Amino acid sequence: MTLSHRLTRIFLWVSVIGGGFLLGAKVFDTVVLAGAWNHAVPDSLRYLPYGKDFPIDTGSFFIPVSALLLISNFGAAISGWRTPWSYRAYLVVPALGIFAALVFTVVVFWPMNASLWYFAHHRERVPNLSVADVVALGRQWVWLDWGRIAVVAVFLLASLRAFGLPFPEKSAPRDPLWVNLALGAFVVLAVAFVIYFVGNV
Repeated sequence: MTLSHRLTRIFLWVSVIGGGFLLGAKVFDTVVLAGAWNHAVPDSLRYLPYGKDFPIDTGSFFIPVSALLLISNFGAAISGWRTPWSYRAYLVVPALGIFAALVFTVVVFWPMNASLWYFAHHRERVPNLSVADVVALGRQWVWLDWGRIAVVAVFLLASLRAFGLPFPEKSAPRDPLWVNLALGAFVVLAVAFVIYFVGNV
């Protein structure tokens, strides 16, 4: 067993186990927790999972697990990069998936969470935001979160597929220059995002 094979298998183990935990937690978060704070807006917003009525910060779970998956999925893709695309694709999809889910969280969910939180605690200061607007925002949050769950499910299935396939014995031919340039640009972008994400958590 080569070093790249060993590393890829280790990263896939982490990806599969962590992805399973993340998927289950996200379904619970959407069905149970979002179901609680979204069932009778605006009064139910007091159950948003960050206030005195909900003393546990869900980010304490989701942030470390997401970071672990980001590392493991990228690690699997990098360590298995020289495999043929018939196998490598199952390594690349999880890396792209977790990265897309995290970017979507920062760009879309963080502003929505801030709006919901601010309305729940300072309703008198946001006269331009009506209860109907917040109800619509809560419904949109849930639908978009199901989309995020779908992304997690897809990359988990891809990791499971890569885990179940035999590791290719032969290396793929060298990629064209544009593929390597695109990979380099994406890695730089991912590192920049991680720095931003950690700095704003």
